[in-house]
Amino acid sequence: MAPVWVLLSLAIIYSYSRAHALPPTGQRDYTFGVLPSGLRNNTESSLPDTLSIETGFYGLSFDLADFQKSKFGIFQDDLTYAEALKAGPQRLESLKPKNLNLELELDGKVYRAMSCLA
Repeated sequence: MAPVWVLLSLAIIYSYSRAHALPPTGQRDYTFGVLPSGLRNNTESSLPDTLSIETGFYGLSFDLADFQKSKFGIFQDDLTYAEALKAGPQRLESLKPKNLNLELELDGKVYRAMSCLA
């Protein structure tokens, strides 16, 4: 038999989760992260060395060799998670070049990412 404190803890967690439940998600509330050439810059791959993020609403793609070649776009196709998986890379390939900066501010100094050697 489980100790009383374990049962009490489970009851508290259950009650809290019911009272603070997240609102239901919509059909477009999903995110994919894509590294077509793999995690470690595969020199044998002919795929582009990019990091792409695809959601139900927008797409973002960084050329890891040159972040100035970023792409971004809003998706108007209203695809669900399953439909986006079936669509494959078409949505990301449709993104247009944009002038975006990836920056981090620390102690008042701004650092701008230019490339990634991962």
